[in-house]
Amino acid sequence: MALREIFATTFVSLAFAGTALTTTATAATPQSAAAPCGFYESGSSAYYRHCGNTTVQIRVDYWNNTSGYECVGPNSTTFLGRSVDVDYAVYQRLC
Repeated sequence: MALREIFATTFVSLAFAGTALTTTATAATPQSAAAPCGFYESGSSAYYRHCGNTTVQIRVDYWNNTSGYECVGPNSTTFLGRSVDVDYAVYQRLC
């Protein structure tokens, strides 16, 4: 196989693979605006949505390297504060 044919075949293969990856990533984007379970930010606010049937304790990490703990009720969404103040929130244990 000539060098020119090898380059042409490789280029076409890479172009096709790139298109397939782009299409897959686009197709995986959710269309609904439903809030996810767990920590999320919406606009300038931070929230924790608990989708379970129990009351749980979450740890809230803040921008200044401090943490707080809060109990979150079953199937509820809790406002945690401004998104610039809250870094993350994560499940710890049952309350």
